[in-house]
Amino acid sequence: PDHDGRYVKQILHDVALTSVYLRIAEPVIIVASELPWGTQYRLKAYPIDARNQFDFMTDLTLRGKEQLSQRGIRFAAVPAIADMQPH
Repeated sequence: PDHDGRYVKQILHDVALTSVYLRIAEPVIIVASELPWGTQYRLKAYPIDARNQFDFMTDLTLRGKEQLSQRGIRFAAVPAIADMQPH
């Protein structure tokens, strides 16, 4: 909850721009929304080839988490809820 959103947006933008899968001709868009448990960031960009969509998403997710962690940005954590069904 206590982070600089503009800084996070710049980090994620840089992560997208350095992906080997990025289609440079398309814009990179970062969307932030506030949810009850924290701020959600969504990165919208396009891969060079649609067949690489899953590799691209994985690349952005893993490198984005790595870069944010290295800069001390904490992630929201929701506790796991055990089976909530009555027995």
